[in-house]
This record gives sequence, C-alpha cells and structure tokens, in this order.
Amino acid sequence: MRFLLVVASVEAVLLVPRRGVLLSSPGVLLSSARPLSAAVPPRQEDLTALGLETPALKESDAPFAELATGVKVKTLRPGAGDAVTPTSTVSLECTGRFLNLNGVKFYSTLDNPDATALGGPEPLKVQLGAGQLIPGLEDGILGARKNEIRRIIVPASRGYDLASNLEPRPTGLGLNALNSVLKNPRRDGTMLFDVKVVRVK
Repeated sequence: MRFLLVVASVEAVLLVPRRGVLLSSPGVLLSSARPLSAAVPPRQEDLTALGLETPALKESDAPFAELATGVKVKTLRPGAGDAVTPTSTVSLECTGRFLNLNGVKFYSTLDNPDATALGGPEPLKVQLGAGQLIPGLEDGILGARKNEIRRIIVPASRGYDLASNLEPRPTGLGLNALNSVLKNPRRDGTMLFDVKVVRVK
C-alpha cells in the first residue's frame, strides 16, 4: 500500500494511506491516520537558529534606532550580564546580507569550514577598538549583552573597502559577492547583519 505524507497541523506529521486522504478544507484531516513523529516545536521567532532564514523587514516591525554614524539597530532578544564596551573582546554568531540586492548572503558563521567538524558554528572572536571588525558592526553591538540578538543595518560608508581585511571575512561565493559590490560604485552596499553575542570579556 502506498502512503502519502500529510501535514495536518504544525503539531504532528502523519502517514496516511493514499486512498484514505479526504480533506474538507486545507489542513483538516477527515480520515484516520497514524502519527509518524513526536510533536514539532513551534517556529522560533527570536532567531535562536541564527542565519537559517532570510530576515524579513515589515512595516509593522518596531522601528530601528539610528545611531549618529548612520548605523541602525534593533534588539530582537535582550541579553544579560556585562555589556559590550569599546574595548571588549567578543564572540559573535552572525549572518550578513546585502539589504538592497535581494538579500544576497555573503557571510555566515554557519558556513565556516569548521562548523561541521566542531558540531556547530564557531563564533567569530574579535577585539573591539583594535581595527579588526568593520566599523558599522562595531557600532551596532556596543551596549549589547551576552545572548542578546540584534539586527543591524550598516551603510556602505561604515562597511568594507577594497583595501581592508576586516572581519567578518567572507570566503568563496560570499567573497565574490562582496567584491562585485565593492568594485561597482553603482551598487548599493548597505548590509544587514543578524548578530548574537555569545561571549563578552
């Protein structure tokens, strides 16, 4: 007997005989079925699975706070503990996209070569105030606390330039995407970062 995989709701995944599927309306199962797996947890909206989804900016979202440098910041999940200062050493999980180029991703700690071997993403560790991080990202994480998640919009003027070797450093296709923007002044280099502060020292 053939079986069809039917998602009756977000709580359960069901295997149903092909001839026994009767739907009166989308998502309402009338025939008998047997559970395939345990309950599926609800979608996490606080970006605990950082970098797995393209950020969606909606007019209904809370507004960003704009800093004097032109960087815009929104806190998606508050943290706790010591705050990031201009001289802190921080470990970050982050994903960077070009905001006005269809959200093209150019960097993510999830894509680091060692992520699989280490059993997960290796955070990006940088010393602030030492010229290691792009200025706009450094602006955007000041004041954040451990486990805080922020969405940061970095204007091109506070981002990369062709002569710099600043973090976060993309590789492969991400580097190609970055270079294509940097070498073409007609392209908008505004970037959006989703950042989680993993450690603060």
